[in-house]
Parts: sequence; structure tokens; C-alpha cells
Amino acid sequence: MLEIPDLPIRPGPYARMGWEAVATLFDGLEQDLAEVTQRS
Repeated sequence: MLEIPDLPIRPGPYARMGWEAVATLFDGLEQDLAEVTQRS
């Protein structure tokens, strides 16, 4: 899971949801890359 950086401005709930969505997306990409590299 990606670490959410400590920003000087406290992010609102929508910004935090956006960060979590991006982190989840990257987690999925990492898993896909791992599967592809294992196959080859």
C-alpha cells in the first residue's frame, strides 16, 4: 500500500478518498506486473 504523504495542508475527505483510490489503483497495477513477470 502506498503511503499517503503528510501534507502541510490537511486534506479534506474528498482528497483523502482520491489518494486511497490512487493507492488502490497502483496496488492493482503492481499485482498485474508481478503476474506478468512470473509468466515470462
